Amino acid sequence: PEVERQDPLGAALGMHGVFTDAATGQTLEWKTHRTGLGLILFCGIGIVAGMFGLGAGWANVPVLNLVMGVPFKVAVGTSTFVLSLTDTSAAWVYIHRGCVIPLMAIPAVLGLMAGARVGVRFMVKTKPASIRTIVIIMLVAAGVRSLYSGFSQIL
Repeated sequence: PEVERQDPLGAALGMHGVFTDAATGQTLEWKTHRTGLGLILFCGIGIVAGMFGLGAGWANVPVLNLVMGVPFKVAVGTSTFVLSLTDTSAAWVYIHRGCVIPLMAIPAVLGLMAGARVGVRFMVKTKPASIRTIVIIMLVAAGVRSLYSGFSQIL
């Protein structure tokens, strides 16, 4: 989405930048709007993610991109960064309470690191519309699977 005029809160927080998309060669100057709504939504996302141990990328990216007007690849990168910080802080709570099985956590972390490296290389070379399509397909598939699982337990 194109943001024609940045809101005062976004300007005060310095939420703007320049992004060069290597896949298209475009240089985008971007800024945010509806920043207050975005911050409120992020608080809600954080609460839900913390309560249920969910990754919040499924919600972070749409809020950044569709609500606040951040370019898609910048939204994905920001979401990944935010998730790494929040997951690390949440991990200490579980480690402190003895709720982590290291034998399972270590391979998952290694896989995540490898996936992040591959994902960044893939994202740099891929057009934003293709990435958006892949993300939408994955979200719809996850939603259908969850609905099927939920309804199969009821019936």
